[in-house]
Amino acid sequence: MKKRMLREETIAFSILFIMTLFFFFRIIFLRYYFFEDFLYQYYPRRNLLATSLRIGVFPLWNPFVFGGMPYLGDIENAVFYPFNWLLALFTSGGRLVFRVLEIQLILHVFFAGIFMYMFLRRLGISHEGSIISSIGFAFSGFIITHTIHLTLLSTFVYLPLVLYFLLRSFQERRVIYSLFGGFFLGLSLLAGGPQFWLHIVYYAGLFSVFLLVEKKKQWVKYVHLPVILFISGILVSSVQLLTTAGYTAYTVRESLTYAESVRNSIPFYQLLTLFIPKFFGYISWLHGDNVKFWTGGYGAFWETCIYLGIIPLILSLYAFTKKDRRKYTIFFGILALLFLMAAMGKYTPVYWIFYHLLPGFNKFRNAGRFSGVFTFSLLALAGFGFDNLSKGKVSLKPLLYFTGSLFLLFVFIFAGAFRNAWSAMTYQKVYSYSLKQTGIALLFLILSSTAIFVFMRYKNRYAYLIPALVLFIDLFSFGANFNVSRVNPDEFYSENRLVEYLKEDYKKEPFRVNARQGSYMLLRRNSGDIYKLELLQGYTPLRLKLYRELRQLPLNTYLDLFNAKYTIRVEERRMGLVLNQTYLPRAKVFYRWEYVDGETAYKKLKEGYDYHNVLLIGIKEDFPQPETTGTQRIEYTERGINRIGITVDTDRNGVLFVSLLNIPGWKAVVNGVEKKILPVDYAFAGIYLEKGRSNVLLFYSPPGLRTGLILTLLTLVFMIFYGVLDWFRRKNLTIKKKSI
Repeated sequence: MKKRMLREETIAFSILFIMTLFFFFRIIFLRYYFFEDFLYQYYPRRNLLATSLRIGVFPLWNPFVFGGMPYLGDIENAVFYPFNWLLALFTSGGRLVFRVLEIQLILHVFFAGIFMYMFLRRLGISHEGSIISSIGFAFSGFIITHTIHLTLLSTFVYLPLVLYFLLRSFQERRVIYSLFGGFFLGLSLLAGGPQFWLHIVYYAGLFSVFLLVEKKKQWVKYVHLPVILFISGILVSSVQLLTTAGYTAYTVRESLTYAESVRNSIPFYQLLTLFIPKFFGYISWLHGDNVKFWTGGYGAFWETCIYLGIIPLILSLYAFTKKDRRKYTIFFGILALLFLMAAMGKYTPVYWIFYHLLPGFNKFRNAGRFSGVFTFSLLALAGFGFDNLSKGKVSLKPLLYFTGSLFLLFVFIFAGAFRNAWSAMTYQKVYSYSLKQTGIALLFLILSSTAIFVFMRYKNRYAYLIPALVLFIDLFSFGANFNVSRVNPDEFYSENRLVEYLKEDYKKEPFRVNARQGSYMLLRRNSGDIYKLELLQGYTPLRLKLYRELRQLPLNTYLDLFNAKYTIRVEERRMGLVLNQTYLPRAKVFYRWEYVDGETAYKKLKEGYDYHNVLLIGIKEDFPQPETTGTQRIEYTERGINRIGITVDTDRNGVLFVSLLNIPGWKAVVNGVEKKILPVDYAFAGIYLEKGRSNVLLFYSPPGLRTGLILTLLTLVFMIFYGVLDWFRRKNLTIKKKSI
């Protein structure tokens, strides 16, 4: 039995591996590259992590974007995800090798297929049915269109693995599998996609309820298993949860309105893309005859993609044709419908209920992302449907009804039934493209129906390979050109003369650069993480509220307070970087100050204030002000990403202003003694210094990090200890049975 299972797993994993290599052949072996957010956001951030770890520095703060912001607290940076630690081994010339990060993502697509196969086999679905559904999952429209979102995809692929261990814990009634499930639940959050982690948690919760109900009166003996899984999962990820919780309270995305949250909902008419995935256009960064996706704003294509191939749709119909395992098919069928309606966002009441009644959903936007759990549920149904087809005589009616209905729909489209349904269709190019895609969908309908019919007719050992291959070709045809470009990241982030000049000047003193004005950019977004230059711009959904508020100040005030030595200037048909003559240094001792509350300080700065000479302190202190302005000499002794060392010589008592956003976590030590950091000029850091020489050290220690790290480590130690005990216990039981 074990040898057979091992042989089947080897076959399944080999098929998935070969298909993964083929699907991403151009990325792996040719000069093609992942694009969009993968290049703009995830690569620069992983570059900072990899290059920092390479020199033995654990990045807690990121000084290179948005004037400085927490790095560890931003969960999408996935600092504690073990796969990201390995990136430190693959740096060259002070940069992370881009191809390595691409391979990391491709491996996660492969993992998606493996984990799906494992879960479906544990459900009792056949080897062949599990292969087909795992192919559908790994290369589904949802997975492939989210290859631009490294963290989201890296999190979501763990859904079937968490459910695998949850189910196994019930089947064998063993806590060890609950702990395994908890470990991977925690790992999925550490991968950096909190929205999809929330989906995993709720899905696992619903599956737990289903399994407990299935046990009927015996449920009390099993209820501890999902409880242990969820608690251990939270504890494993607590090092990230606590640091992120301490950070998000200060970000612009602490909560969203319902209108913001339902962005990228799937309208009813877009359900047509279940059958004709490119009917409304396509997104590709390769040259071709594509019509840009036109039903929705930028990003709607990948946020609302629900295509998973024709074959899984046919197979899912057969999931309900037999009473065998009917409870499971009803469960996954209900969830598929529920999550499809949730993905439709504002067009159904389901998402409204989720947003208002279920904790967590009011923190995220893009309702269409529920297409992930919809895809998973429908592919589980497809696995059951395949097995029903494999057993005995099966009616052709579901296949004929499905094929006939879609064929009639396609005939209506060819006849011009939808020509006036959308204004975009009045353009001949758009209309012709939609007809072409309908023709391609018709081809795959014929191929898929034929493949299913052939399997139903012959049902031999290898017949399943026909629908499996047709499904892969179908999904390859849809997704192979999506996240593929010819944009070379080394050229995209090349160091031109401007960058070289700024890096040389940055060696002399710390300063920031304002390199963007509206749509005009002299430096790429997040390129500070590549060049190690401190920029006032960046690209992340989790910006600090303080930064946004300071951005509303008059431009000169904003630039000066942020120590922006250089700023972009846009003139007719050209742009360049100019010296900001009035910028404040990174650190300066003030000898005059006023005590005002934060609201008053912000108002003064907005209306115009002599911030070059008078400091605004946000809390009342009894610091004696000198009668005259003193002299000062400042030297920067340390300029790390987490620490700033400053030696100050002054002949008067004063307050040291540091152009550093003053959020919880920053600490100051002066001459070996910890000092209180004062809120100055509304958002920045200040330290009262007595005359003479002061050796100042500012360092960032994220709130919650210490507690979270202790909880995570203790949990991992307990898991290992329990696992060893369980192994010895099982071994002793085996020995006793043999002796009897």
